[in-house]
Amino acid sequence: MHITQVPARPRRTLRARALLAFLLAIALPAGLGACGGGGGSKPPEPPQQIQLGIKSATTASTVSRSFLNPHDTPAVVTALPGVGPFAFGPENLGSQVGPFGNVSLNIVFTPEGAGPVSGILTLRWSSPGGTTDQRFEFLATGEAFNWTVTPETVDFGDVLPGDSTELEIRMRNNSQRSPVTFTGGTLPSTGSFAFVGTPFPQVVQPGLEGIVRVRFAPTAVANQGGLLRIGEGDPGGPVDIPLQANSSGSGDRVIDFGNQTLDAQAATPELEVTVPADAVSVTFEGVMPPGNTIGLSSLTGPGSKIYSSGAQNGPTPFLPVQEAFSVHIPNADATALVPGGGVYKFRLRRTAGFGGTMAVRVILERRAGNNNDNVVLPLNVFLANGIAPTKATAANDAKLQTALTRMDTIFATRGIRLGAITYHDISDASFDHIAQGEELQLFPTSSVAAKTRLNMFFVRTVWSGQLVGLSASLDGAKRNGEATSGVVVAYDGWTGDTIGVVACHEACHHLGVWHTVEANGVHDLLGDTPECPVFGTNGNCGIEGGGLLMHWQALGGTILSVGQGRVLRGHALMHPPGQINQKPAPLAPTALPAKSALELLSMPKGWCGCCRK
Repeated sequence: MHITQVPARPRRTLRARALLAFLLAIALPAGLGACGGGGGSKPPEPPQQIQLGIKSATTASTVSRSFLNPHDTPAVVTALPGVGPFAFGPENLGSQVGPFGNVSLNIVFTPEGAGPVSGILTLRWSSPGGTTDQRFEFLATGEAFNWTVTPETVDFGDVLPGDSTELEIRMRNNSQRSPVTFTGGTLPSTGSFAFVGTPFPQVVQPGLEGIVRVRFAPTAVANQGGLLRIGEGDPGGPVDIPLQANSSGSGDRVIDFGNQTLDAQAATPELEVTVPADAVSVTFEGVMPPGNTIGLSSLTGPGSKIYSSGAQNGPTPFLPVQEAFSVHIPNADATALVPGGGVYKFRLRRTAGFGGTMAVRVILERRAGNNNDNVVLPLNVFLANGIAPTKATAANDAKLQTALTRMDTIFATRGIRLGAITYHDISDASFDHIAQGEELQLFPTSSVAAKTRLNMFFVRTVWSGQLVGLSASLDGAKRNGEATSGVVVAYDGWTGDTIGVVACHEACHHLGVWHTVEANGVHDLLGDTPECPVFGTNGNCGIEGGGLLMHWQALGGTILSVGQGRVLRGHALMHPPGQINQKPAPLAPTALPAKSALELLSMPKGWCGCCRK
């Protein structure tokens, strides 16, 4: 067998292999192998991190950065597809950059919402000598949203079925960079809530407010509420706002006629208001600047029923008053509302002064099922600088609380309870003692009260002691801040029970009840109040004053008649019992303590500042 042997190839040494590698290295184009040019197995460099900071969470933002050409020869810069909400803008991409030169590129951040986010972008540098890919990790934070909603809870209060109330909701965008576009909103599913107008879409810029109006229009008696949600699914949303409303079938409805121009007889045009069948009373109000006095010119009801055909003519008793006039019907036996409702026509008149316009409004008072048997009277109580109780101590002051409790027990006999009470300090010491006529400056200070209630002022003395109590008017307006907005009662030198009787007497005047008999012998127009004489007794009154609270002297009486209670409960300052928190039921009315009874008898004749001369 012949075997031919192939000579073995000489083995390269380690030194020779190293030399070959060096020669290959210098022969290859720069950058080839490590970064995608000619292969190679060197792992890619980790991406360089670039922090862009806090950006708008709703709109795209662009940041410019400078990037370095890593080649020592000119290279063209391009971008590869990225990962995440970042991208290189087209500006300057595809341009040639000199050796180790810089180029300015835009980074576009398209937010995905609030909070931190990152993404990877790659730049490719291509030169005659090869290609280099540079990876960058961009980081940004979508700005967190913060909203201030006013009011925080939207409370429509008590709205009568068939009526409606509109309230405005303001939403402040507290961000610094992020405009928000609300594309829509959802309301509670009860069907009684609706947006007013077309509020969507609505853009709310940083630092500014968006406004939405909502209407509550109940069709039936019910407690309603729920959540208003604005911008669900929108960047920056949702904004959730609680809504609450009630429709008890009771309350008042205001019809505002605005400023009416007076004619040559100083009267308003004849105005009309439709009174629903479930109304329990109607109040007519007029307001003019100081220096003017207002009265009722005429009032007729459905079927041409005459309530007033001129100054104090007809069955509707009233007195003209300065600045803010008010009268409500029924306020006497003959002034019952016409059953079934209908159109009432009226004119108000300036009886003194020179004003040419008058602000006019009507208040319809309604009770569910015409039930006007139980109501609540809330108070704003004002305390003079010189008496013991203050705003801070009033709730625990024994004398003051005795007075209020006495009021409550008297009113309770006719289905009226004192409701919420807010206390206020009268800081001006000049009002400690009210001189004659000074009440016209005192009562306007009721404008500081947040809620319109019966305003009751307790001071040290009234008219140098000639009076113990004074009502600004007979049948006062449902207004704060006017010269007729309240009653004033002397506090010094009397027991709490005596003060309570006087305060209740004056409150009744403001709520539309006259004296049962005046100093001139004229009696009221209510048939169930006995016609007592001015002084002494007669066959109708076995004791002087008949024990009635509203005798012109009072004389220690605390009785309110059924007819007087009906007038009181119809006043617009009264609330249905379900509308506010009612005080606990009173104890059974008790007789006045002997000292208080003697005090009332000792008061000066004509101590009440509301008399029909």
